[in-house]
Amino acid sequence: MNHAFIDILIIEDSLYDAELTIRALKKENPDYIIKILTDGEEAFRYIDETIVRMHYYPRIIILDLKLPKIDGIDVLKKLKGSDITSSIPVVILSSSNEVNDVTACYSSGANSYVPKVVDVDEFFNSLKCICDYWLKLNVTLIR
Repeated sequence: MNHAFIDILIIEDSLYDAELTIRALKKENPDYIIKILTDGEEAFRYIDETIVRMHYYPRIIILDLKLPKIDGIDVLKKLKGSDITSSIPVVILSSSNEVNDVTACYSSGANSYVPKVVDVDEFFNSLKCICDYWLKLNVTLIR
């Protein structure tokens, strides 16, 4: 049986950004179940042990690019390279606006690339838009 264990998996090494993201998401819907992972190595373990082995699929993954231990691009490639996890929507939320980063993300299977903004109200609005689309409008195929 396939089922969501959490609504949103956030893979983000900045505690400030993670806390701000949680606040924005909880403002949008206080009932969202959210899990935070803080580096790429932890993300690899979670993918293997929780998603693949236990079939606990998050409804969406919000992924930072610049992660310690294992880079966000490698996490993205792992997710999109597996038949089991490839249908999970992955939104890149990054402070980088470099064309090479955006290109690498889309080439590796990212579903969306959203730049982090400095203004808190704009940041909250960005996350509201992400939730509105990926968690309310979009229909996902979870295997």
